Amino acid sequence: MNQMTAMDLRSAFAAESMSSIAYDVLAEKALEEGFPNAARLLRAIAFSEAMHAKRFFRELRDEAGRHAITAMAGFGVRATRDNLIQAIESEELIVEDMYATYIRTAQAKGEQSAAECFEQASLTEKGHQQLCRRVLDAIDSGQDLPDDPFHVCQFCGNTLEGDVPRACPICGADGGQFKTFD
Repeated sequence: MNQMTAMDLRSAFAAESMSSIAYDVLAEKALEEGFPNAARLLRAIAFSEAMHAKRFFRELRDEAGRHAITAMAGFGVRATRDNLIQAIESEELIVEDMYATYIRTAQAKGEQSAAECFEQASLTEKGHQQLCRRVLDAIDSGQDLPDDPFHVCQFCGNTLEGDVPRACPICGADGGQFKTFD
C-alpha cells in the first residue's frame, strides 16, 4: 500500500474511533436532558463511526507496526443543542476537507479499495450531518425526535431512520446487515 494512503487510513481510523466515543458521551448528555430519541440516534451514529474505524483498521491489515497518529477531535460536553452544532460542524469538516482529500489521494495512488472506503464513509457522514440537523431543529422547537427506529449498516456505517432497506443505498449490503436502534 502506498504510504500516503496508509497514513490517511490511520488518521481516519483515529478520527472515527474518537468520534464513536464522543457520540456516546453526547448521547448520555441528551438522555440526561430529556431527549431519549435524540440519545438513541446519537448512539446509532456512535456505532456507525465505530464501523468506519473497523473498516479502516481492516484496510490496514498488511500495514504492521506502530505509528503516531494525528487526528482532529472536538472536546467538551455542553448542552445537547451546542453539542449538536459542534457535531454538525465536525461532520462538515470531515466530509469537505478530510475525506475529500483522502479520496483524491487514494485514487491518484491507485488504491481503489481505500478510495471506496473513504467515499462510503463520506456519504455516511453527510447523512449524519442531516440527522444531527433534524435533532437540532426538533430541540429548537422544544421537542425530541419521533420514536422511529434507526438502522446502521454494519459494513459501511450508513445510518437510516424508519424501515430497514432491502439493500444499503451506499454499499449495497443486504438489509439483514443493519443493526437496529429502537
